[in-house]
Amino acid sequence: MPVTIVVLIALAAIMLVRDNLKALLTIHAAIFTGAALLGLSTIAFRLGLITPLDWMVLSGSGLYLSYVPFSVVLFDRMIAVTRSPAAGNAAATGNAGFLIYIADTFGYGGSIVLLLLSRFWPGLHHTFLSFYVDSAMFASVVLMAASAASALWFTNRQQKHACRNTDAFPPPSAPSSPPAQPARASV
Repeated sequence: MPVTIVVLIALAAIMLVRDNLKALLTIHAAIFTGAALLGLSTIAFRLGLITPLDWMVLSGSGLYLSYVPFSVVLFDRMIAVTRSPAAGNAAATGNAGFLIYIADTFGYGGSIVLLLLSRFWPGLHHTFLSFYVDSAMFASVVLMAASAASALWFTNRQQKHACRNTDAFPPPSAPSSPPAQPARASV
């Protein structure tokens, strides 16, 4: 229960960030932090530095902190960043519904695959604990690499589009010959 409250408060605080790119990068940082917590707690458990109960709480916190933003929080900000005027896409419209559906499908499907592998693949692992530990390490590395790469991509994309849009006021051209004076009409 304390993990849920901490994650809820952290994600609710992101609503205070008005700049969409900063909020998106903050969400990426939360995902990265959760993945790092998952990996570091698993390493500490393997080395015998923490108890199994501490590891369950810490790894669960890391998983939860990484998983929860993969919903409206991440996808709404992602859509806002990619369709913002700075991105040159002000006329684009949409919502996060389809992206949430796809992410949930992969999440549930992945859970089923992991359960089936751990149960029916003979010789894959001796115990469910060893399977979970290896899966946690794999997920930690993949999540940290993917969130870092995604954050870099969005930052570079936004900077590229911001540079293009700074030409709203092009530099004045070189002065040419002075404009001709209009002829005066004689009466």
